[in-house]
Amino acid sequence: MRKISLSLAVILCVILCAAVPLLAADPTPFPEGLKIVPPDKQVVPEKVAEFSGIWEGHWTYLPVRMQLAAFAIEKIGKERALVLYSWGPLESDPVRGGITKSPGWKRFPGCPVEKTADGNYVITVKSKDSTYILRQTDKKDTIMVTQKGPGMRGDQTNPFTKRK
Repeated sequence: MRKISLSLAVILCVILCAAVPLLAADPTPFPEGLKIVPPDKQVVPEKVAEFSGIWEGHWTYLPVRMQLAAFAIEKIGKERALVLYSWGPLESDPVRGGITKSPGWKRFPGCPVEKTADGNYVITVKSKDSTYILRQTDKKDTIMVTQKGPGMRGDQTNPFTKRK
């Protein structure tokens, strides 16, 4: 009996070890060949250039539902940015049911970059359904992102951290 338990434990360990890379896979899809273009240091202020890169976070829907999200600032200039928004799956609540949203991404060229009163910058991303406001903080590796749109119970603001 002890040999069977030990064998099962070893098999379970092997299965879990094999699954770890799958669990660590990027939950928000990006297009193949995504490239972050480094900002031109002679044109783009250093504080604006800090936006360049991939920022990861999530949205919360009802108490038990979460959707992973990411923003890739592919290219940024003094006044405009090329932003890619990526979202992970939003699965229905097993108890209440509800919508299921498949993972995907969308690119937004020409997003305005504006300086705020506190010296930080904001990028505004507008889609037909929502507006996302990406706001710098005093921490270089954290931005605050506000999502506004129909069907939401008010605006939602969450921290997004820069992917290393």
